[in-house]
Amino acid sequence: MRHKENTERLEWLQIHIDVAKTPDLTLDEKLTFNSATNLMGPRKFLHHGLIKKAKSNKEIVAFLFNDFLLLTLPNQSVAPQFSFDKHHDLKLKLYKKPMFLDEFTVIEDPAMPDRKGSVSSLGSLQNHPNAFILEPKTASDKDNHSLVLESMTIHDKKLWMQKLNEAMGRFETKLQANRSNKDSGTYKIMQKINPDAFLKCFTEFCQNFEVAQAVYWSLS
Repeated sequence: MRHKENTERLEWLQIHIDVAKTPDLTLDEKLTFNSATNLMGPRKFLHHGLIKKAKSNKEIVAFLFNDFLLLTLPNQSVAPQFSFDKHHDLKLKLYKKPMFLDEFTVIEDPAMPDRKGSVSSLGSLQNHPNAFILEPKTASDKDNHSLVLESMTIHDKKLWMQKLNEAMGRFETKLQANRSNKDSGTYKIMQKINPDAFLKCFTEFCQNFEVAQAVYWSLS
């Protein structure tokens, strides 16, 4: 995606998503879409589309970025598919807190055993080939439960799985590299500086500066 288009979509989201309507679902800091992330550099818009809750058919407009997944509720139906151009008057509110890409896993097959080794409660959805699960890695939050979602078509599901797995893979790679840098990187180099060597360099710098300053004033 071109930088201009990425910026335009991020700005569109800033205008059309009413965060104030769901203050309990916001992050500690203000949600600014067109900004730098804590890990991935500038925020990039990766994918979007209409999905629905598998059991209630409630419409959810999902937006994928290079650092989190955002699920929103539209104030009107956008079926059969959401479009930035077509739904320029649409208002959205948060359905869940932004889901950072290291906080959940994706289960593509509704009948697949979950990470606890038991079959998910999706037995009734085995005939829904477009269904998939977003499962949190931790269950500390009372609102942190598995989400059973369904894309509009099998093609949409395959595209979502591809985009999610790619984004989550890049995020995990960056996260591991960041942890490695903290273990053996720049900040440790600063700790290893010899104090005597630093003092010597600093003294020489001051002496050179004084000489240069004297020459400057003599020529003025």
